Amino acid sequence: MAIADDIINELRKRPGLTATEIAVNLFGLRYPYYEHVYRECRRLIKAGHLERRGKGGRLDPFTYHLLRAS
Repeated sequence: MAIADDIINELRKRPGLTATEIAVNLFGLRYPYYEHVYRECRRLIKAGHLERRGKGGRLDPFTYHLLRAS
């Protein structure tokens, strides 16, 4: 669950990041990590730790926000 903790810590510092921004902040520009971060964000949403805002398009990308003190 280390990546989940890293995602939560990133969103504590800067709420409203996209999965791509989180992946770049955590891993640099290594492409395979975007999918892993995206899947982990979806899991954190289902667990009630994050919420996703936006429509998911280029003009209104999904952004992630903490729901409670995680």
